[in-house]
Amino acid sequence: MAGFNSIKCLTNTGNSHAPHQMKWCPSMQNTPVAATAHGSIRAPLTSPIALATRLGSAEGGSVAAIVGLAIIPLFIALGLAVDAGMAYGAHSRLQGAVDSAVLASARAASTEGADIEADARMYFDANFPTDYLGNEVVDFDARFNEETRELTVDAEITMPTSFMRIAGWSSMPVAASASAVQQLSGIELALVLDVTGSMDDPDPSGGTKIQALKDAAGTLLDVVYGENETVPDVSISVVPYNTVVNLGSDRTDLLTGFDPSAYGSDGWKGCVEARAGTADRDDTPPSEEPFTAFLWEAGAGTGYNPSEDPNAYCPDSEVLPLTAEKSVLSAHIDGLEADGFTMTNVGFTWGWRTISPRWQGEWGSAEAPVDYDHPTINKAIIFMTDGKADWAPGYDTAYGFLKEKRLGFHNEVPAEREVNDRLLESCELAKTDGVEVYTVMFALDDSKIEADYRSCATSDAHFFDAPDGATLEAAFRDIAGRLTSLRLTQ
Repeated sequence: MAGFNSIKCLTNTGNSHAPHQMKWCPSMQNTPVAATAHGSIRAPLTSPIALATRLGSAEGGSVAAIVGLAIIPLFIALGLAVDAGMAYGAHSRLQGAVDSAVLASARAASTEGADIEADARMYFDANFPTDYLGNEVVDFDARFNEETRELTVDAEITMPTSFMRIAGWSSMPVAASASAVQQLSGIELALVLDVTGSMDDPDPSGGTKIQALKDAAGTLLDVVYGENETVPDVSISVVPYNTVVNLGSDRTDLLTGFDPSAYGSDGWKGCVEARAGTADRDDTPPSEEPFTAFLWEAGAGTGYNPSEDPNAYCPDSEVLPLTAEKSVLSAHIDGLEADGFTMTNVGFTWGWRTISPRWQGEWGSAEAPVDYDHPTINKAIIFMTDGKADWAPGYDTAYGFLKEKRLGFHNEVPAEREVNDRLLESCELAKTDGVEVYTVMFALDDSKIEADYRSCATSDAHFFDAPDGATLEAAFRDIAGRLTSLRLTQ
């Protein structure tokens, strides 16, 4: 059969009752097809490509138009899914950056003079780079509610699209928001502050060191209290010290063998000596072991006390027992004055006593300090100093004169070492009772003393080395932030 391929086809004779007959079909190779009743050929039964061709040419291309129209929304839907996935990833990164910003900056948000938005933006930028996937930050806002102590951070970006731009959307907005509220657990906090003569020296960052201390302590109060006068279950004591502490001239109830006539017209100012034995480094209450009033006797050590003041170098600033009111605390700190030498253990131990439950009722309140195992109130000491134990011959202290050898030495070097050792003993005893101890070394470069203060602290993370006033303030702000717990509210 010349002119025909070797493929047989079914054909109809025109009689509907006649059987189909096979014939050779031109132009079709190796593909069986079936004839219609009218003799037209249907698409190959085993070829999807031929089927698509057949549908495309049928009815003047109307099927192709339908298919083409159907592809457009499908393509847009696919592009939407791809870009939505990218938007989800961008939102996750954005939300994480906003959460980090609000938590990091909320600690200092209540500090007077804090640039809330600048602080929050700094932390945000550190976690959301400006070139992240081509996103652009179009809005950023941080605001702090002084009354509720809540910080809110909002951010919005525009994200460039990949597929949706075909449909006319070249970018998508993505927004995130977070809020955090400052929550201070109940606390009894002792601020043990060095007011020795060296605190009148210049601060490397400007002004005097005593002023830098006042500023730093004020910052701590701002973080803890914000604009509030009181915070529930929060009270703070202030313990200024040099070689003695001033309990107040009305605290004769703590004394034994007190002779007011020994002070002449000056009267007793309020300073006391260290107790003998181990009671000088623990929180034994005065009902068990009373104190002896500090007295610089006439004619003793006149090189340091030419006026023969019986209260020479007793700090003007008294110990302020646990106090709830911010204004009272601020005024007391602002009144600090620097004078005298240094006995660090004396200051620390008296700070501990202001928050020890063994002294409950001894500071004017029958209920304070609370027990160590109180369910909602913690205890902490911030011990700050700009030096080490400093004991000059001819200078009267809580341990008398060096020549009296109350610490077993008449030479100042071993005597000062003994003072440092007793400080560390007091630190360990307080920590054993559950007191959290922070130590702050201010403008002091001494590796041996640094090791002691690190050891005194609850951990290395509780020790701060502040070479100048700026870092001292940062240390107090950091500590206040640690005392303040933050909770994400949104």
